[in-house]
Amino acid sequence: MALNITINKTAVAASYPAGSTVATAVVSGGTTPYTYSLATGGDYFNIDSSTGVVTTRALMDASSIQSFSVTATDSNSTPESITSGVVYPNIQDAIQNKFSNSNMIYKITKDIDLGNGILTIPDNCTLDFQGGSFNNGTIVGNNTKIEAGLTKIFETIEISGTWNINEVYPEWFGAKNDGTTDSTTAFNKILKFNSKVVLSKGTYVVNGWDIDTSVIIFGNGYQNTIIDLKNSIEIHNNNNVSFQGFTIQINDSVTSLDYMIKVHSAFHFTANLCTFYGKSKVSKGIYSYGIVNSYYHTITTCRFVEFTDAILLSYNSNGCTIFNNEFYQCDNCIVIDSCNGDRIENNTFQSYKSKAIVLQYNDYGSKTWGNIISGNYFEGEPTTAVADIDFTNNADCRNNTIIGNKSTYIALPHKHILDCISENTIIESTNATYRYPTKLPGFVKLQNFDEASMTAFATSDFTGVIAPRILETGAIDLRVYVKNADGTYTWKSIILSSNSNGNQINIGVLNATEITQYSGGYVQLGYDATIGAKRLTIDNATGRIKYSSDGENWSYLQEVSTGNTANRPVTTKVGFMYFDTQLSKYICWNGTAWVNIDGTALA
Repeated sequence: MALNITINKTAVAASYPAGSTVATAVVSGGTTPYTYSLATGGDYFNIDSSTGVVTTRALMDASSIQSFSVTATDSNSTPESITSGVVYPNIQDAIQNKFSNSNMIYKITKDIDLGNGILTIPDNCTLDFQGGSFNNGTIVGNNTKIEAGLTKIFETIEISGTWNINEVYPEWFGAKNDGTTDSTTAFNKILKFNSKVVLSKGTYVVNGWDIDTSVIIFGNGYQNTIIDLKNSIEIHNNNNVSFQGFTIQINDSVTSLDYMIKVHSAFHFTANLCTFYGKSKVSKGIYSYGIVNSYYHTITTCRFVEFTDAILLSYNSNGCTIFNNEFYQCDNCIVIDSCNGDRIENNTFQSYKSKAIVLQYNDYGSKTWGNIISGNYFEGEPTTAVADIDFTNNADCRNNTIIGNKSTYIALPHKHILDCISENTIIESTNATYRYPTKLPGFVKLQNFDEASMTAFATSDFTGVIAPRILETGAIDLRVYVKNADGTYTWKSIILSSNSNGNQINIGVLNATEITQYSGGYVQLGYDATIGAKRLTIDNATGRIKYSSDGENWSYLQEVSTGNTANRPVTTKVGFMYFDTQLSKYICWNGTAWVNIDGTALA
């Protein structure tokens, strides 16, 4: 683990006598024990090499204040070292006696140099800047208000304490919206007020941004306020950071960046009415890293342009809402990796180069379960798009709900849903939706869906599923997946259509040995016959069973009838047998008369 050093200063004092402790250096990482030394300030301070305690060599007050920095070295066989920044002791500024009363309005009309000291503002005061400023030191607020315009009022000033300000401006620390001036320091310092940060019209150049406090950053509209970013924005160790109404774009000097914004150890990050422009140089737009608690973010009515992955929710980034956004010319628009309870709703995905939404699982903690993808519109790049929604062939991407989405370019090679192999609830109107295995609930409307697509459903998970489709003839084919007696599974078909002979029900067309159809008073037979050609029915006149191979020429099934001599049929088919109860024997019709079975005349 790399070394890290912190300088913990003692409480504010008017002066420090010789030998007084002013700070203690604290180090972590590396190999203990550590050895401490002064990198600067050795003429004015001493340091204990084993404890890191810094003391004064002589009396020190606001008029003689000096700075120091500390170097710490670990005990590794190959020692590592780290040096702190320059630090001033907490010495009260000499001007403190002019700021001694509470509940006052102090008018700042000239530039005040604090000489690297500390100015503590009494309770409930207002600093009214009328042409003046503070520089070189630290100001501690106590429910302090500020009245100032968009001018620079702080130069090399640190802010601490509590402040009662509705809106603050980076211009107070020297930021300029001219598209050229580096405003990084101003942007980082303005956050210390814990107030709403208001950005003016124009372009601010910022070399990264470290946001470790709750804050609302409010622009003048995404077309008017632009942050030209040279390095990443880190949002961490806080809750309720909000971006509203501005654009963040990558500076033209940047060649590549891993992410534009990374959110970790933070809850409830929101972005609304913003544009994020990666210029095809950024791998991740908004990157939520949930292994260190990054939950419940909300991204609404924003625009993402030219990212590899516009939004990446990873490592338990659970309960996030991505609503009503537009994604344009991104490789992948949204990636959900090992998260649950995320909602992706009412977004527009346009001209994406690979996939609009990717669900994947990399054993980061949460399964990719229970996410909702609803009401979105997909319009992928026709020549490169692979799928609208990709389940990445992962069994742990399951129990998600995909409902009411719509895809255009459905006739082109890319799929609406790809590689879904686990149980997910999917109800769509896009034709290509069901070409891959999914767990279908109840009755689902499908259209124009071919035999090859049915093969994808060959799994016991679909037992009892009814899958309707419309055939080219206009007939409705109801497919039912059933378990056979031998343990295998088969799709059975019931076809509903209309023809000249009335309604018909076609049962078992997949098996040539089965009776296949009933139509208008007869049963149609055979698998390879033209519909209606092979028939089996009952003759209405005689009540005898007859059959036909062409629907016109009929034959009667061989039968044996019983009765007395008087009830013999007057005429019948040649070879018809009759048991004469008076003669007590079988007789046969030879075409003209009744004869014995052997053909001889009856006695």
